[in-house]
Amino acid sequence: MGDLVFNHTYPHLDRGAGTNMKNWVAVLDKTVSFFDNDALFVFGHANKDDNLVGNKDDLKLTRDNISKLLQLVESEIKAGKSSEEVLKTQSIPGVTGWDDNGGLPFVLDGAYKELTGK
Repeated sequence: MGDLVFNHTYPHLDRGAGTNMKNWVAVLDKTVSFFDNDALFVFGHANKDDNLVGNKDDLKLTRDNISKLLQLVESEIKAGKSSEEVLKTQSIPGVTGWDDNGGLPFVLDGAYKELTGK
């Protein structure tokens, strides 16, 4: 899975290389649908070395957490909040299973830029 899954940690977004969170969610969704429940996946990143291999539940967690992040940022944009206001967010409602490695502001900023086209 390489860079598609940052298992149990906030992902690094490389917008310069074309990261698109909506497409990321779609690819993870297709992957979950394609493989059976016995499939094992090797991840490029994880919060701990023993989380570098996982299963469909790990893919679902990443997919669902990115979806919740996008939903939160989209609602904040619709409410007229600036990037600076969105970056003050301390947590994403409903997001579980991700270690806070200091990456929350980075992913909020990436989502804001993606959704506003900036």
